Amino acid sequence: MRRVLEAESVALAATRLTDEQLAELDSVLGVVDDILVNEPDMDLEAFIHADTEFHRLIARASGNPPLAAIIDTLVGRTFRARLWRAISHRGSVRETQAEHRAILDELMRHDAERARIRMSVHLLGVEEFSAAHADEDTEASSAQLQ
Repeated sequence: MRRVLEAESVALAATRLTDEQLAELDSVLGVVDDILVNEPDMDLEAFIHADTEFHRLIARASGNPPLAAIIDTLVGRTFRARLWRAISHRGSVRETQAEHRAILDELMRHDAERARIRMSVHLLGVEEFSAAHADEDTEASSAQLQ
């Protein structure tokens, strides 16, 4: 569901983002650049926070408050899965950052279709990882509760 909704959200945002909003998105990704400097001891929770903020800012810039609210809820619900991916799959933070930079590049060009494609590809990768590692996530969550 995130892939479908966020692909449309980013396409809308591409036509509406101001220079100030684009600078804010770049600043959020700058935080991740700083986090990556400390690899392998990076602050993964700070990364997830920045990742979440990137998606939320784009959703808000879509100009569709109900769509932004739905995306905000969905992004918030995937926190644990995204954190598990960052912990268990070394390199995923760099991959995510590269994908986010590619999305931002298209937003800076105000290219709605290419932004939509970049977001779809990004979220498809997250979706595939989550599906392939669902059992590991369940086991890790159960272990944390004990």
